[in-house]
Amino acid sequence: MALAFRRLGLSSRSVVMYRRALALLLVLDTLDRMRTLRFLYSDEGSLPRWAVLPPLAEAPLLRLVCVHGWSGWLGWQRALSAVQLACALGFGFGFAPRACGLSAWLLHVSVSLRNPSLIYILDRYIHVLLVCALCLPFKQLAEVTAGERARTCFVCSPASLMMAVQLVAIYADAGLGKLRDPEGAWQLDAQVPALDTYLRHTPAGALVRQLLGVRLLRLAGPLTAYTELLAAPLMLCCGEARSRRLLVLVGCALHAAIALCMRNTALLSLAAVTLWLPFWDVQPPQAGARAKRGSDGTSRDAPGAHRADACAHVLVVAFALAVGLYQAHGGQGPGCGGRVGSAAVHRLLLHNRWNVFTGAEGYVVWEIAPARLRNGSVVDLWRGGGRIAWEVPYEAAERHSGAT
Repeated sequence: MALAFRRLGLSSRSVVMYRRALALLLVLDTLDRMRTLRFLYSDEGSLPRWAVLPPLAEAPLLRLVCVHGWSGWLGWQRALSAVQLACALGFGFGFAPRACGLSAWLLHVSVSLRNPSLIYILDRYIHVLLVCALCLPFKQLAEVTAGERARTCFVCSPASLMMAVQLVAIYADAGLGKLRDPEGAWQLDAQVPALDTYLRHTPAGALVRQLLGVRLLRLAGPLTAYTELLAAPLMLCCGEARSRRLLVLVGCALHAAIALCMRNTALLSLAAVTLWLPFWDVQPPQAGARAKRGSDGTSRDAPGAHRADACAHVLVVAFALAVGLYQAHGGQGPGCGGRVGSAAVHRLLLHNRWNVFTGAEGYVVWEIAPARLRNGSVVDLWRGGGRIAWEVPYEAAERHSGAT
């Protein structure tokens, strides 16, 4: 048991790294969302409240929680985004981290529920990362610097245990999803290797695809899947700092490659990297006593000084159990398209599946978002207000060899 606690304990320095990376993710996600507030979150756009949110009588909890749905005015959405940015910055700099983190989490849940059809894996990542952060011991969460004292202060808590389980669960779900793909796109004998399609999206990906060739792409498929499956549990078992950090870097490098080779995955990759950061340090065996007691042999913390921490421990255990039971009974996410139902709140909070990028695309997909302007003209929002064109985009046909 003591060995497990040493492996799963987090240093205050790694928590500082985690908190700052999460704050950066929140800032970038909010700035990215602010570009589409008029079109996707105000009543002036293509998804007004009456079209996506149920009436108050039908879903009172959802309408209460979804602060972004209280008003369809664009100024309201911008004000909430400004508050979200302020909370993220306060959280990152260690200013009232629990209050700022809780506010950021509530606003994230609210903006996610505003448009359930826009809830993707990145939103799930941010939700889980914030819940884990809020339940960490306050003395670690409020640490400002990442100096020597923070490096040698280790704490094993229910939140750190949940983060370890969550890390393993994410990559087990993703890796097994690839290996069990019905099309066999991640196997050595794949007819169309999955990476052959995923590496067509960016110039860097196209270059890697050209350098590897079809044979190496087939080999890289199962190698990627087994790396996802094994890297996290092996890292958690490592008791030596260099080995652990090497495996952490492997996990981070995997997502850096995804960000370079696939469009619109930079924030998702940053979210995934953030979950690896708390495990950068590993507690040496001789540091166990120092982590729990001061130099005079007495406990550093008064018994009644951490009631908030005790509540956080109870909440994180309850949350983990609720998620496990929900997924064991086949729980689904809020869903895509249409009007959100009354069950969207608990679906958003408890959905915890991560089997993405599983199959290979044998066809070209492109999106068109027609919108009528006040002057009567129709433009495509996805192309910055350009003309509507229904034919296959030239750049897509070029990358996919004209396949449709």
